[in-house]
Amino acid sequence: MAVTLLAVAVAAGCSSGPGARKAPRQTGPAQRTVMLSAFEIDPPDLSMGRDEVLTFVSTAAQPLRVEFVQPASGQAQRITCRPSTAAAGRGGEAAWETFRSNAQGRLVADMPPGEFKSICSLAPGSYVFDVTVIGEQRLPSELGTPRQGTITVK
Repeated sequence: MAVTLLAVAVAAGCSSGPGARKAPRQTGPAQRTVMLSAFEIDPPDLSMGRDEVLTFVSTAAQPLRVEFVQPASGQAQRITCRPSTAAAGRGGEAAWETFRSNAQGRLVADMPPGEFKSICSLAPGSYVFDVTVIGEQRLPSELGTPRQGTITVK
């Protein structure tokens, strides 16, 4: 008897009738997310398809700097990042909402805690990025090497 009632309850809860909620339809390319903290990158080695886009989310309490260090040249032709919302794309974005080229021609972004407001498309190839905490009060000898993540786009 209990099994029959459970089966009826499950069937009623899984209804596809007019009152059932439909799963939201995803529009646009598939999205891959890299989680950043002051101590780790997850996943540290990401593989993605050429038709997927990349986003970053910071769980750190402090701002982080992400800098693409490989490939050493031609990054602007291979990595395209844009604001994730149309409103931000109209010039209203703050400096931390977009990637920019530094003096060495590398793409760099300063990210506050939370979801970063840019999405990136990458050409097929291999990429390496460094993550450092902005404003750490440490001596240069204590800094060590930045944490690195890799991305392979097929």
